[in-house]
Amino acid sequence: MQDQLRVLDNLTLYLGGRYDRWENTGGFQEVVETTGSTTSTRFEDRNQNSFNPKVSVVYSPFTSTNLRASVGTAFRPPTLDDLYVNSVHGRSRTIGSAELDPEEVFAWEVGFVQDLPTGTRIGATYFVNEIEDMIFRRTIGVDPIDPAIQVRQLENADVAETKGIEVDLTQ
Repeated sequence: MQDQLRVLDNLTLYLGGRYDRWENTGGFQEVVETTGSTTSTRFEDRNQNSFNPKVSVVYSPFTSTNLRASVGTAFRPPTLDDLYVNSVHGRSRTIGSAELDPEEVFAWEVGFVQDLPTGTRIGATYFVNEIEDMIFRRTIGVDPIDPAIQVRQLENADVAETKGIEVDLTQ
């Protein structure tokens, strides 16, 4: 849901929110051993709800200039592959983890867009994302059968941060 409010002729406020519900039911994993026997594991059902608000403002001091800022939260549950799949790609084996928690993000950004008389549009945005329970691959060793293969386990990091600058140029 999102609403747009014109505060002034050159100032617009955007208020939004998103409701997410994540359910993971009936999860199981079957592993075929080198002996040919099969091991089956059933996982507990899990769910989580998340409401994620966002507020943005766009200010246009001139018709060719837009200044903008936003702040909000986001939610990303683990995928089925993240939870259950053990796979080999190249020289890396990744082991899924049924215990993964969803990632939760607090994000903000500020930026501008400037239209030039030549028809060129330039813009830049500085952004920061503070991530709780970020899902990542930790190298835990080598494969006992093929030591050339790195073994990685999917895990949640406590806290992570990404930040950077995006630059746009259109002609």
